[in-house]
Amino acid sequence: MSMYSNINGLKVFSVAALFWVSACTTPPQDTIAETPRDVYAEKLTEVFNVGYGRILSRYIDPVNAGELAVSGLNGLVAIDSSIAVNLSGPKKITINRRDTELASFDRPLDEDLAGWVAVTVDMVTELRKSDGSFASASTEQVFQAAFDGAMSRLDTYSRYFGADDANRRRSERSGFGGIGIGFRSDGDVIKVLSVHPESPAAKVGLQPGDSIVAVDGVPVSGWGQDRVIETVRGKIGTEIEMLVRNGYGIERVVSVRREKIVSPTVIYKRMDSVAYIQLTGFRVDTANRLEDAISRAKRDIGSGLRGIILDLRNNPGGFLDQSVRVSDLFLSHGRIVSAKGRHPSSLQSFEAHDGDLADGLPMVVIVDGRSASAAEIVASALQDAGRAVVIGATSYGKGTVQNVIDLPNEAEIALTWARFHAPSGYALQHLGVMPTVCTSAVDHDARQVLRDSNARRKEIARQMIDWRLIDVSDEAGRQGLRNLCPSRRLNRSFELDVAMRLLDDRVAYLRALDASVTAVAGY
Repeated sequence: MSMYSNINGLKVFSVAALFWVSACTTPPQDTIAETPRDVYAEKLTEVFNVGYGRILSRYIDPVNAGELAVSGLNGLVAIDSSIAVNLSGPKKITINRRDTELASFDRPLDEDLAGWVAVTVDMVTELRKSDGSFASASTEQVFQAAFDGAMSRLDTYSRYFGADDANRRRSERSGFGGIGIGFRSDGDVIKVLSVHPESPAAKVGLQPGDSIVAVDGVPVSGWGQDRVIETVRGKIGTEIEMLVRNGYGIERVVSVRREKIVSPTVIYKRMDSVAYIQLTGFRVDTANRLEDAISRAKRDIGSGLRGIILDLRNNPGGFLDQSVRVSDLFLSHGRIVSAKGRHPSSLQSFEAHDGDLADGLPMVVIVDGRSASAAEIVASALQDAGRAVVIGATSYGKGTVQNVIDLPNEAEIALTWARFHAPSGYALQHLGVMPTVCTSAVDHDARQVLRDSNARRKEIARQMIDWRLIDVSDEAGRQGLRNLCPSRRLNRSFELDVAMRLLDDRVAYLRALDASVTAVAGY
């Protein structure tokens, strides 16, 4: 579930559990044993000062230096499982190996960042003098273990990434050069499974079913997926030469120039007089592609266009600015989303501008348990504005922003520093978006679903008011509300049937719309 933005010049994103392969490498880390004490201590001090300092000032909830540093020291057991950190009363902190005390230090005040960084550096220095795994541990291993331990106190989206992973992530955020194919390794060849339209591969005539036999003169026999990705990706504008065999066994050599590859995220299909548009994610060009799809629908269907279905099922999110722009395409005024955290730079609000590209046509938005982050921003914005009826299952509930912190060792920290709030004020995190028409518990008879929703519209409006009033700290209450329309994956045509019938029945549509609007007014 990924989300990126730029807030007052700070790099911000929402973490997704993805690691990207690039050709970037970093110099090998010196081991601790080979590093002079003063140089090594200076390096540790610099990195921990920056890392811990940024966490203390920017993390979404308050945390003190003592808690952070002790958790970091406890994380060092990842290098040597025989050590233990002990707080000996209010004034001392010791480090032991099994039953033997290695060192003891005065315990700083909880708020004393410089003091706790000094203790951390001194403890690691003592450990490198002793026998055990620390003698051969690299500086990066120490940073990884300590930051992993420190950040175990934080939320699951806050993480430390070592230099190699950080460089890969930077490469992905800035764009990578590729040729635009889907593939699988197939024995002695790379089998082309798909070719992105208008991609470099498409321009040289590669087709699904072709086999890549060699890359830059090197046979690909035995290559795994990681090596294929590492070889094919590269600097934008550089060329790669491939020996390609088609389905008839005819071979040819093609030279392909790498370009920035952006996977398509907008799928348009005409369904009678309705425009069905699926968004699979929020990439750099999603809003532009959506605008193109709506224009195409207007050309295809003309004045008979009577509604839009925006399918956000299984959409993990993406760029914040794209979710704002997508929402703004259908809204002419009002708030789209706000971000709130402790740090002043985390406070942001995004407003709609004049103009509705769909000219007020009825809209149905479909969400499910895998609709997250940017997808939830769009769904909540359109629902709260009374612009669309949301149907399906309760969405995932990923509503935080992560600040990217660059560290002096070329590593980076992804740190949660703000929560997203829907226009009506509720926090999306661990709650998600409640569909006005819930389909997660049924899989047949779309008419009956709409009849039941109509009969329960006052009850639904009350539930949606509760949804908007629930406190962000009330985890049990938030889960109870989510259980009203269980969050699950919905990969089926039933929701499309409900959406089409809702657009067919103007009265049912307006009543469903009214339930969410009444809830906003009640809030």
